[in-house]
Amino acid sequence: MWLVAALSFSGAAAFAVAGRGRHEVPVAVPVPAPAEPPAAPLARTSSPLPPAAPLPPPIVAPPAVVAPPIPTPDTVAETNRENEAYVAAARARRDAEQREAARSRARSSVRVVMYSTSWCGYCKRARAWLAGSGVGYVDLDVERDESARARFHTINPGGGVPTFEVDDQVLRGFSPGQLDAALALAVERRAR
Repeated sequence: MWLVAALSFSGAAAFAVAGRGRHEVPVAVPVPAPAEPPAAPLARTSSPLPPAAPLPPPIVAPPAVVAPPIPTPDTVAETNRENEAYVAAARARRDAEQREAARSRARSSVRVVMYSTSWCGYCKRARAWLAGSGVGYVDLDVERDESARARFHTINPGGGVPTFEVDDQVLRGFSPGQLDAALALAVERRAR
């Protein structure tokens, strides 16, 4: 016996032919319906599981480490020259600061006496310059102080104000340059 079967590609109909020898008989064969795709799962309204924790940040590889260049004799010598120049400049700055500090201390130790009056405009400018320069001084009003007036007429018989005594130097009138030079000379004399 033999059996020939044919199915339609849609799977809706099928038939078979069975036979012996020369006799063929069509036979209906039941065909199962094609399988339907699975249905989507139903959305849940509440989950028995707790919400998932947020994902950690991605792992980033550290930057590549670059080895410093191997110093050559030329680069070592250049670095040494730069270091020596830096040290020399730092020493020069320090020495200049120390000289300035010593000069400032010496300048503040110079005895400066100004003979003045209360109404004199040049006397007011001289006071402002001395205060701004950090120079310590004694201001004697020749109109109010009898002993100051006597000393004033001794060192300046002409009688103009302001008059300065810078250590043993006498200056008549106010000139910032002249007063600064007299202070520098007094500092130099004290340094000897």
